[in-house]
Amino acid sequence: MPKSIKPPRRGELLSDQLLLEDHQIFARIFVAEDGGPIRTLITGREHHATGRFVSVKAGHRALPWESLRGELPALELMEAAPPVHRMMAQPHRLEMIIEGVPAPLVFFPDLRLTVDARFASALAGGVPFLLACAEWRPDASTAGDTRELIVEVKTANDPRNADPVYQSKLALAEEVYGRIGWQFFQFVDPTGLGYSRIAHAVREIVLDHDVIVSPHEVHLAQKALSDGPVTLDAVLDALGGNAAAIQKACALHVRRLLCIDIAGRLAPESMVFPMGSIGGAA
Repeated sequence: MPKSIKPPRRGELLSDQLLLEDHQIFARIFVAEDGGPIRTLITGREHHATGRFVSVKAGHRALPWESLRGELPALELMEAAPPVHRMMAQPHRLEMIIEGVPAPLVFFPDLRLTVDARFASALAGGVPFLLACAEWRPDASTAGDTRELIVEVKTANDPRNADPVYQSKLALAEEVYGRIGWQFFQFVDPTGLGYSRIAHAVREIVLDHDVIVSPHEVHLAQKALSDGPVTLDAVLDALGGNAAAIQKACALHVRRLLCIDIAGRLAPESMVFPMGSIGGAA
């Protein structure tokens, strides 16, 4: 019986053996020494849009993307999604060496997320990703319970969605991740059905995600939430009621110091929930 693989530390080579369908599998995960993306994707020779998204939840790193309808909206969604604690794009290289196969199968996942355990369970139960993001609410009793989620992002018309060879490689990767307690998820069409429900809130929050917030402003916002959920208007009043207040509130949301309801347009009557002891990006 193969033993479980332990998650890798930064810069560490992970290796162990798995037994899958009568084949011996040797799996290795390589991560970057600095904890950032293991590859940039951007070489200057691409014939499609590419870019970088600076993420607070990735330690203010510039994360590469190469799809305007796939990876970029997925990065923006993860930045604004309250159940996502931390994220990294192109987090590692997975090599799967199969007994009798001369060349290893290599897989670069799009994202690694640290997420709320209830959110991960909802995905495992079949709840659509966008719906799970929109309906998530803080729960102080499970605040410290997180899971690692490996996400492969695809557009709806990606030919690999119907490629049995590629899907077999993903299935094998899912088996490897499962042995170290990581959950694997394919996120197809981030801007598809359900995105319009949260698109406005995501755009507004991401626009102000890196605004600087003082410790005093953190205190004022959390004091407004000390008795439970309040309207966004009440939080904005606590933050001074000026034009900068909404920017501060959005920045606090991304840092997981409060939780704005993203299921709809941001408006004075939008609900804001206290995070309690839940902390996240700095």
